[in-house]
Amino acid sequence: MTKMTYAQALAIAINAVADNSEAVERLTALKDQIEKKNATKPKKPNKTQLENQALRDKILEYLSVQEGWITAVNISEGMGIEKGKIVSNLTLLVKDGKVSSTKEIKGEDGKVKKSSVNLYKVA
Repeated sequence: MTKMTYAQALAIAINAVADNSEAVERLTALKDQIEKKNATKPKKPNKTQLENQALRDKILEYLSVQEGWITAVNISEGMGIEKGKIVSNLTLLVKDGKVSSTKEIKGEDGKVKKSSVNLYKVA
């Protein structure tokens, strides 16, 4: 189910008060104003988004020269960037299909799950 927009809600309200011309006029003006605002040119990425895109490019470059699977901690240490930034950008790269992710489960003799580690490589 998709979320109702303000313009859609106003269209319903306009139909509900169709017998009141002044209310219809004001609601229609408000609806037009909202639609005009939403139809403006696409938003430019902000400074953080641009920095994160550059970081994702660097992560892809770093992963392309690595052999096999690698942890976010190893990527963080190898690139000298804090782990949190690496993990959040790796998540986006996985979502975009540019990086593959798998989980390695560590435990006693493979029987008892003690912890898991996400591993990454270029898709």
